[in-house]
Amino acid sequence: MDESQTWQIDVDGPIIVGPADTDRLEHLYDGLYDDSTYGAPEPPMPEARTVACPQCGRQRNLIATGRWTDPARMKCPDDGQEWTEDATDQHTGLTLMQALIQGSTAGTSSRPSHPHSEKPS
Repeated sequence: MDESQTWQIDVDGPIIVGPADTDRLEHLYDGLYDDSTYGAPEPPMPEARTVACPQCGRQRNLIATGRWTDPARMKCPDDGQEWTEDATDQHTGLTLMQALIQGSTAGTSSRPSHPHSEKPS
């Protein structure tokens, strides 16, 4: 895969990110509770969240742009709001942009974007 290629991916459904590796965290917390010197309450487990436009809350039909090594640059088609999502899947190690690129090459809606390939007028 050409890591310098810029992708623009139209994501139809909601994008769920997280949770962290809950099995590993639960094992860590269980180990801490087995140690009688640890007296603090168990920290809350991180939860999954849905990527949403920070302006209007839209969760579907978002546009992600970036290269393999970039965080996902998200855009809402309703209000034009842009923001960066820099989530990493704890199980696979893939960033959100990498997961979206892999999903797009598996048949979901996407297209390579070539912003610098246009000839000047």
